[in-house]
Amino acid sequence: MQKIIIFNSNSFIYGAERGLINLVRALKQDYKITVVLPSRGPLVKYLKAEEIKIKISPLPILILTFSPLYYLRYILLSVVNVFYFSFYIIYYRFNIIYTNTALILFPLVISKIVNRPHIWHLREFFSYNFVNRFIRWMGEHFSSKIVCMSENIKNNLFTSKRDIKIIYEALDFYQYKNYRCPKEEFKIFRDSVVISMISRIHPLKGQYEFLKFAEDIFRNEDIVLLIVGDITPKAFKNFIYKKKIKNFVRVRKLEKKIYLLGFREDIDRILSLSDICVFPFLRNEPLGLAMLEALAFGKKVLFNPNRGAMEVNSFFENKGEILSKNNLRRIIGEIKGVYPKQKVFIPVVFSFDFYKKDITSFVDYVVKNNP
Repeated sequence: MQKIIIFNSNSFIYGAERGLINLVRALKQDYKITVVLPSRGPLVKYLKAEEIKIKISPLPILILTFSPLYYLRYILLSVVNVFYFSFYIIYYRFNIIYTNTALILFPLVISKIVNRPHIWHLREFFSYNFVNRFIRWMGEHFSSKIVCMSENIKNNLFTSKRDIKIIYEALDFYQYKNYRCPKEEFKIFRDSVVISMISRIHPLKGQYEFLKFAEDIFRNEDIVLLIVGDITPKAFKNFIYKKKIKNFVRVRKLEKKIYLLGFREDIDRILSLSDICVFPFLRNEPLGLAMLEALAFGKKVLFNPNRGAMEVNSFFENKGEILSKNNLRRIIGEIKGVYPKQKVFIPVVFSFDFYKKDITSFVDYVVKNNP
């Protein structure tokens, strides 16, 4: 059986990590997989459930910061990892190297040293063009094959005509459930309209800006807002941003209308509870997995337009709408007292079966053409 080593930049459960779980579930029957993580976290439990071998090792993760000490540590850690994992890959006879994020670069160098094919699964791009150009240069000169999670990612990172595979992330129908009477379970009045914002808490996700934008609606309408998600650990600007959100709720005495639920694993329960899902993005989203899930659940979706969100929206008949006060007030009025039956609809291109066939045939092709 062929052996794959996969590098991932996070041990928490965000979009890339959910993609990693899909990846190992799709490949584990045909490949022996080892996943390298920078630390222990919630992701370990999920990988163990899939009977995947896990290696914990300090990894150089690319972030943008003004600290020179970070970049010094990044360079030293990159050199150490290149030497260590070059020997590790040779000793354990891995056939293919797979990097599950744009935030880890050293495996691309290792692939040239040990002469193994490398797949780079790109799930993000950066706000700065010079970083995107560097990612493009690395991909074009070091990676055997590149996978992008959306057309939007491909268009932002690559201008060449290089053959780049687009594989959309999977939503497994069997992992989602509609819950009955969820408002009573969460002690929310049945006639209240429930709005949710499901996303990592980050200044570019726009949670705080949405609170300011809709403050008068919170005060004058019978609504409840659920903020689902949390900050990335050790990110100081995100910590400050979350504190601003908490202060907004406290100072305006909106504790009974706005709830910070933190990280949740039961997203299907949150979606069953929600009437409206809001995505106030302040940037171009690479794809928007939470928005994809909300549309699949048939929720009323409001979003700030950007290429990634519009790409997701294009696959659904019941499309989301542009976020505005008029649209928000109108939809709140339409929803009050109406309890439609919910049904999960996942377009074929986002189904797990489609994803598994696509990613397996792609990896098989890379392995067979790079013996």
